[in-house]
Amino acid sequence: MKKANEIRVLHYVPAFNKGGIESLVLNLAENMPQNVKFSIMAEREIPKEAKEIIENMNGKIYQIPKLKIGTIVKHIKTIKKIIKEEKFDVVHCHSASSRPFVMIFSKMYKISKRIYHSHSVNYENKKLTFIKNIIRKISIKCANILIACSENASEIFKNRKYEILYNGIDTPNFEFKEEIRERIRSQLKIQKNFVIGHIGRFSPLKNHVFMIEIIKEILNTKPNAKLLLAGDGPERENIEKYAKQLGVRDNVIFLGNISNSNEMLQAMDIFIFPSLSEAMPLTPIEAQASGLPVIVSEAVTANLKCTEYFKKILLSEGVKKWCQEILKVDMVNNREEQYKIVMEKEFDIKKMTKKLYEIYVIK
Repeated sequence: MKKANEIRVLHYVPAFNKGGIESLVLNLAENMPQNVKFSIMAEREIPKEAKEIIENMNGKIYQIPKLKIGTIVKHIKTIKKIIKEEKFDVVHCHSASSRPFVMIFSKMYKISKRIYHSHSVNYENKKLTFIKNIIRKISIKCANILIACSENASEIFKNRKYEILYNGIDTPNFEFKEEIRERIRSQLKIQKNFVIGHIGRFSPLKNHVFMIEIIKEILNTKPNAKLLLAGDGPERENIEKYAKQLGVRDNVIFLGNISNSNEMLQAMDIFIFPSLSEAMPLTPIEAQASGLPVIVSEAVTANLKCTEYFKKILLSEGVKKWCQEILKVDMVNNREEQYKIVMEKEFDIKKMTKKLYEIYVIK
């Protein structure tokens, strides 16, 4: 039975795996006041560690049928039944642009707070953009609270009122520790290498092709260089083939999805983020908190700069310019102090949690 002051929140993240939004939702769950109970609805099987976090706070996991031709009726009926019977106080929908039914039924069954949370800027598949925009407009129309993670991500709301809620990280978790760096570098056999790193989904917008071209160029000056890539996605196989084609496959480490990004960042010497388009990525903030020099493209908003070791370079300046900047960047002498600087900014999870709690409770 629901307690008097309990707030039941359903987070809808269709493809819940080990990405940025998923990590964010779990961080919020662990930092929310105890009277807020998170449940998760997803189309994929949710990782074991995520289930444990949610179930330990008396939340529920709803794995629903995928939205595809053979299961669309079951998909719709399942969502309708959950929304109708569970009587959530808040439904928090994370950029589910191609899946409008959660928001439609939330409005139909008069959920008091229906949140559409935009985390993205562009769609990668241009052929689907027109259809997705129509569906997204339906979701937005059914919402009564709109949230964007950045000004870029708010563009989809046009003239409607919205809140900016910057993504937050568990900043102290990224404090640099030399023993962690040594352990990870030893495990990966990169103790004597110059390590350029990146964490992100393998998709065209993340621009992994550019990163492979960077490591090829860097090797002309630093033969001991390695490119460390964490993440997975549809482009991974193509990127591995491209690395082999350029003759640098042995200099690129493909880690796949990881659950210890805080430790992996400490093994790196510099972090690069040459994205073609972004809303508000977390990893450049996490990299700064771990004391890394960070180089990003113009797609990353300027307000993500937390430390003096953050630099932006235009992609149009080319691979050679990026390599020059990578090679001349100053290494951070006091890496263990950088998380304190980041903690003072607006990107700490506790600050985000406080603002979101106010939205859940007050608005």
